[in-house]
Amino acid sequence: MKNVFKILVLLFILLFTFGCTNTQKENNDNNEKEDPTIVEEDPNKDSDPTIDKDDKDDKEDKEEDLVKQKDIIFKWLEELYTDYVIDKDFPLPIKHPDYDLEIEFYDFDHFLGDDGKYTAPILDYESEILFVIVIDKVEYELFLPVLYKGYGDEFDVINYELSSSMPKVVASNIQLRDKVNGHDATLSWKSKNPEIIEDDGTIHKLMTQNQTCVLTCTITIGGESRSFDYTVTVNKVSDGERISYAKEWLEANFNLISNVSSDIDLPTYLEEYDANFIWNSSNPTILSSKGIYKAPFHDEDVVLTVNVRVGVKSEALSYSVKVMGLNNTDMWDKIESFLDFINIKEIKTQRFTLYGCEEGYYNVPTQNIGYLPFYDEAEMVIIEDYLPRGSGLKPDQYRSSTQYIVVHNTGMAAPTATAKGLNEYIHTTDRVASWHFSIDDHETYQHVPIGEIAWHAGDGSHVFGETWSGGIGGGNQNGVAIETCVYSGIDFNKCMRRLAKLVAMLLIRYNLGIDRVKQHWDFSGKDCPQVIRHAERWNELLDLIRLEMFAQTELQGVHFEWVSLSPEIMDDTGSVINHPGDSVEVSYKVIVTYDGVTKEYTYTSTLLEFK
Repeated sequence: MKNVFKILVLLFILLFTFGCTNTQKENNDNNEKEDPTIVEEDPNKDSDPTIDKDDKDDKEDKEEDLVKQKDIIFKWLEELYTDYVIDKDFPLPIKHPDYDLEIEFYDFDHFLGDDGKYTAPILDYESEILFVIVIDKVEYELFLPVLYKGYGDEFDVINYELSSSMPKVVASNIQLRDKVNGHDATLSWKSKNPEIIEDDGTIHKLMTQNQTCVLTCTITIGGESRSFDYTVTVNKVSDGERISYAKEWLEANFNLISNVSSDIDLPTYLEEYDANFIWNSSNPTILSSKGIYKAPFHDEDVVLTVNVRVGVKSEALSYSVKVMGLNNTDMWDKIESFLDFINIKEIKTQRFTLYGCEEGYYNVPTQNIGYLPFYDEAEMVIIEDYLPRGSGLKPDQYRSSTQYIVVHNTGMAAPTATAKGLNEYIHTTDRVASWHFSIDDHETYQHVPIGEIAWHAGDGSHVFGETWSGGIGGGNQNGVAIETCVYSGIDFNKCMRRLAKLVAMLLIRYNLGIDRVKQHWDFSGKDCPQVIRHAERWNELLDLIRLEMFAQTELQGVHFEWVSLSPEIMDDTGSVINHPGDSVEVSYKVIVTYDGVTKEYTYTSTLLEFK
């Protein structure tokens, strides 16, 4: 039993010893697989540690060589160029005798050009130059002090200052300097061409050409003096200056009389200044832009505007004058002056265009074969058909005052665009615009009550007396609007005469003068009334209005009976009904009855050729 027990113990010891060893080995193997810090050796890696050390030593040796090379070049540059005196062109390129590389330099004062060319300052000037070398792609910089050698002295410095400040070309007097800041020097001037520039800098211009003058400045420093010359060009008189001189001439030599009762001579050219004068009259039918006088029925104010033009420049002057009228007090004198005004000596004819917005009616050719404005004393019938309140085409507000009668053309040339057609249009359209009257050669419609504001002039809410970028104000807020029809087939002469009667009625109602009759264009710059403007019939309209105003205010109770004595050419309304083509005389008589007295007058006019 003892032996068996011994054998068991021995087996247990052996088992424990070798079993623990194997288990430990397995644990070690497992730990090696799981530990991420354990890295297998690369069997191909050179395990000789002396190799890394050699690379490091080579790199350090190379850096030392570069530094040594840089130090050698810098030392060479320092020996050559430290406190270098530059008084001539700088030799380029800069190369070290032992190293094959270029050395760049930078002159921040710009006395040296990129090619080394030297531009000397006036006085000696201490500064630095930057030298740059590149070795094995590494850039090294070195600043070295240098002296730029100047070429002059204090006199030259002052001369340079004067040359820099002295204008080369002048158009006005020169302020000549008597000192230069920072220098104890006195300056005195003398002109070599005093007829061009005086010693004090006063210039004298020519009208036609530029002039060159030499001014000499004597500089005195500590008892020593030197002189320097400066060349100055004096420009000829400019266009703007000529305009100023021409305006002064007008003021001095053309003092318009305040009262005009005959033709006046309006100058058109002033040779001395090569100036053109372009005149414009605010009331050309009684005082034209050529100064032709035609006596109005009563005194009227006229503004003559003259545009003074020289070259491409122009400026305007205005003169207000009173054109003296006939001012008749006797009724028969009034009647006869009225008849004389109607008796146009030369009856105009022309071809012109009606402008529309409808397809096929953009430009409708028409003609004026002539008429005489025989006065029709019958009152105008106005058909009232007002837009309803709240229509959206008008503001439903009353004007604070009435200052203008604004004339429009409809811009609708289709045959249906009559006054009646326009009335139907304004009652059915959703276009936000409105006007007071539509008029053609037969009818007159009113769409807006006479005292209400309408939207028609394009000047927004600007009021009378204001101006804006588009023109004057007051078209909408202070104006009565009339749309004049221009439909294809209209008798436009008759339409013009009816328009004049309506405008005159409105001017009388609001106690306004003819100067208050305006075009749509005056308020917004729109080309309207386009037909009247392009046919150049605006002045004709003003004359018709003048006739109507005089008759409606001063010839009440006077009856006129008109009889054409050339019935094959002109009817009893004054309208030419059959133009023969060539120029021809037409005659008529007018039977006038006033206060139980009847008089008969006979007149003749020339109907101009119609081409």
